[in-house]
Amino acid sequence: MEERVYSSEDRGVRRRAAWALLTVLMLFGVVEATLRLAIGPPPLPSGVARTQTLRLVQVAGGWVAKRGVDGQLRSFPKDIGLPRVGVLGGSSVMEAPIDKPENFPVWLQRALPEVQVLNLGSPGASSSGLALLAGELSVLNLDAVVVYTGHNDFGNLLMGGELDTSARWQIRAQQFLAGSWVHAGLRRLVVREPVFALHLNTREDRLVFTQSDQAQLEQGLATERLITNLKVLAQDSSVPVLWVPPISNLHHAPQGLRSGDPDCMKMAANMPRRRPERGEQRARELAKVCGVDTALGHWLRAHAAVARGDQAQALSHFKASLALDPAPLRMPLSARQAELALAAELGQSAVDLWGEQPIWPATHFRDTLHFSSSGAQRVAELIAPDLRALLDLPAETQERQP
Repeated sequence: MEERVYSSEDRGVRRRAAWALLTVLMLFGVVEATLRLAIGPPPLPSGVARTQTLRLVQVAGGWVAKRGVDGQLRSFPKDIGLPRVGVLGGSSVMEAPIDKPENFPVWLQRALPEVQVLNLGSPGASSSGLALLAGELSVLNLDAVVVYTGHNDFGNLLMGGELDTSARWQIRAQQFLAGSWVHAGLRRLVVREPVFALHLNTREDRLVFTQSDQAQLEQGLATERLITNLKVLAQDSSVPVLWVPPISNLHHAPQGLRSGDPDCMKMAANMPRRRPERGEQRARELAKVCGVDTALGHWLRAHAAVARGDQAQALSHFKASLALDPAPLRMPLSARQAELALAAELGQSAVDLWGEQPIWPATHFRDTLHFSSSGAQRVAELIAPDLRALLDLPAETQERQP
């Protein structure tokens, strides 16, 4: 094998590169220290803050979850020799307090008493945060992981812009830099914030009006980042994964409408937000001033189809409504399909909740995304058989607890 000989010129280039890197690090440290002394700790960007909402730390010889930037701690149950399953996701998984019946891991534990279920949900957690957490899961001695994530990747995109990443080293670098003024300043200069162009209003149960297409255009990129982060999660978790793409409450109106027309905005704002009557008539009225292809218009036609018992037509309009929503607080159907395709690519199990039950009753939800007790129970019922098969447990021999 030919030995490579470095010339004096090569050594000079390497030496200058090393000095340049050292100089940058020194400048970073000096600037950061100066700003911290003069102003105080920097604010965490919204997306980065969400990736740090759940970290595992050791306290008194046991592992606990450090939740959020407020540093709250929650301990996990001791290993009692049963198969252990961690459920990863956002607030739809956690539902604080974690022992309430609106929490589907609670119902999953009741459905599988021979398994120890650990709730690893964290409000606002996106796929990048869960990918980061996956590298720490070995300390919990898990036998499988259930992943219910995706909504926050799109909601965070709208609510503040999320600096998501595409490789584990980038996730680590993001975590390292997140608490610095230098990072916060650079972020303001180079990161596009969709929220700036959307002109959000915050009235509860009212449509968010916007004339910007930016959030919809970003949805494709958000889906790509979601899938890339989930690949990192699968690689780092080191245990079998059961993928459960999230579902939404289709009985709630879409969150956004792309319009700057005062007549359109007035008409849309005065329409009912939940299970409207005379859906077809209202859709025609809306189309006259807002155009035919709007998220709200398709949602109204979907409810008209539900009323006449046409489930296929209803689902078609619901899907069109989600696709046209310019305020992506919910995971679009295209991202759900991408997550199911990822599971197939990895040869791992997946539960298609909408495939099992295309239109869920409104009573199964508390709001647009979060489950009621009956909804949480239904999710657990659909997940339990696949999880039992994944863990190679014997067939169920006892009835589920109420």
